[in-house]
Amino acid sequence: MAARFAFFVVASALLLELGTAPVFSYSGNTGPDKWGSLSPLYATCSNGKAQSPIDIVKNKVVRNKNLKPLRREYYPANATLVNHGYNVGLVFGNAGVLILNGKNYTLLQMHWHSPSEHKIHGVTFDVELHLVHMASDGSLAVIAILYKIGDADPIIAKIQSKLAELAKEVFTNQDQIAVGTYDTWKLRRNTRKYYRYVGSLTTPPCTENVIWHIFGKERSISKEQIEALKAPVKATCKKNSRPVQPLNGRQVELFDEKNIRKKEKRLGENQNYLQLPAMAARFAFFVIASVLLLLHCFAISTDLELEEHGTGPVFSYSGKTGPDNWGSLSPCYTTCSNGKVQSPIDIVKNKVVRNKNLKPLRREYYPVNATLVNHGYNVELKFGNAGVLILNGKNYILRQMHWHSPSEHKINGVTFDAELHLVHNASDGSFTVIAILYKIGDADPIIAKIQGKLAELGEEVFTDEDQIAVGTYDTWKLRRNTRKYYRYVGSLTTPPCTENVTWHIFGKERSISKEQIKALKAPVKATCKENSRPVQPLNGRQVELFDDKCFEFFNMFLFFFFSLFLLHKKVSMFNHKISVGWAATWSSTLEKNKQLNPLKYDFESIVFSHTLRKIISSYNLCTIEFLELLVVNSLTRFLRLFCDFVAKLWRIFWNNFV
Repeated sequence: MAARFAFFVVASALLLELGTAPVFSYSGNTGPDKWGSLSPLYATCSNGKAQSPIDIVKNKVVRNKNLKPLRREYYPANATLVNHGYNVGLVFGNAGVLILNGKNYTLLQMHWHSPSEHKIHGVTFDVELHLVHMASDGSLAVIAILYKIGDADPIIAKIQSKLAELAKEVFTNQDQIAVGTYDTWKLRRNTRKYYRYVGSLTTPPCTENVIWHIFGKERSISKEQIEALKAPVKATCKKNSRPVQPLNGRQVELFDEKNIRKKEKRLGENQNYLQLPAMAARFAFFVIASVLLLLHCFAISTDLELEEHGTGPVFSYSGKTGPDNWGSLSPCYTTCSNGKVQSPIDIVKNKVVRNKNLKPLRREYYPVNATLVNHGYNVELKFGNAGVLILNGKNYILRQMHWHSPSEHKINGVTFDAELHLVHNASDGSFTVIAILYKIGDADPIIAKIQGKLAELGEEVFTDEDQIAVGTYDTWKLRRNTRKYYRYVGSLTTPPCTENVTWHIFGKERSISKEQIKALKAPVKATCKENSRPVQPLNGRQVELFDDKCFEFFNMFLFFFFSLFLLHKKVSMFNHKISVGWAATWSSTLEKNKQLNPLKYDFESIVFSHTLRKIISSYNLCTIEFLELLVVNSLTRFLRLFCDFVAKLWRIFWNNFV
């Protein structure tokens, strides 16, 4: 009976942990027309105003003379071939960067759609490759490469045998095969012509504010390679292209290096036909040549400076570049003013809905090299990969964490002294943020680890992005305090204010010292010292609550009886040194409780400890101190939670039946 009960408990826990996201496909009741109704997280798929893909009509495209060839620095990286069921993707840890306006977008993954999703002048291509990039602030950029049937593509040829292996597998949740080192160098070609516009991801959750670059030159692909890409996916996803979406007034820009060169050549030829008297011609030639030389040198230096140190549109937290004006600073920032699911928000407790299907957040963080970065508007601790947050069976990698002061989110109208954001992203471009609120008190050990580096960063003169290597940073302590959190779907709180971000705001605050708040504010610009965006309207969104008092109650119940089981069996797995050390820890905890609340300590220590001492003193164990304290602590917490539970039941009974 005990074995069956244990199996039932373990199996139930595994089912809870291995939940799956809402299923979507490309036909029927889960097809593109229905995506928005499959989940609240997918609502943007139906009501978004800047969706992808689109049909690029050439005579409506605007040439942008300020655009430049895309600057990409790719390099060989370990890759994994993943079958998502709806497409096949090649996932990298970090395969290099795409540099846009001075910001690094890391290449995270690439995947294929057949037939193509984007059209050019109504023409559909045979296949489309998407290279998905993400910056440390969560903003997304995708490069699309179109294919026509012809010779085999050497990029696909490298993984074709692995695709065949993947097709033989029975699809479960996410089949994957290690590819080894994959060189993305050849993907750097064909950037002399491209179309650019602001759109969305083309699969749920259809996140908007994605910067798209569709290359003008196609690649070739063989029919066999198309079949190889289709073979592993589900039957309802063999044709995995979303229909084109309306532009809704968006502008598509064109960069064409050949056209620019032709214009320059024609300009040079026209200058040869200038008819001037001999002396005047020589003088004019001298003056024009001098001016052109000066302008040319200036242009070269300016272009190089923009290429190396280009910055995006400047925003701040006050004045003309403050939050009220973010939407007008750049076409990429329009969601900041017209978005309907923006963050932060004020969480009103009596309007929050308890969701019994939510679970404690499952996070697997580990030590990793970190870099402290000053963006001017905040200070950020950037990681390559510091572990994962697992939601609905999907891994969200912890990429960076940063602070805002005062807090951005409010609870019942109350603003906190600071707020920490842990930004995670998945390989499909979706991302989620954990928010931890702070109140002034003792110093936070998480910040204490980098406080010396913050002081160094504060002494630097801010240029574009000051940064200091921190070395190995252990994110293990960030795993605590997940027993209560609020969840809702919102956006990034800084431009481009990208929506469809899943937020988790922890209910338990951390403490931070005044000196630490000053240290976090010191490096940033004067207009960003108070870097919190005002709260945004809910617009009908629902805020959910997870509060695992019942889970803790059940946990303490099992923990208590497990402790008694150890005593009964006289388990000797704990040696004397360990038991004494653990006993000392529990003793110090009880002593601290005594100082905070003598009555509660007397109740716990005298009644329970005295009774249990008599019961367990007969067992002559070397671990007696540790196990006694273990039982005392677990039993008292169990009874306290049980009393709370009974009191709540009594209140419900009294309010409804008496």
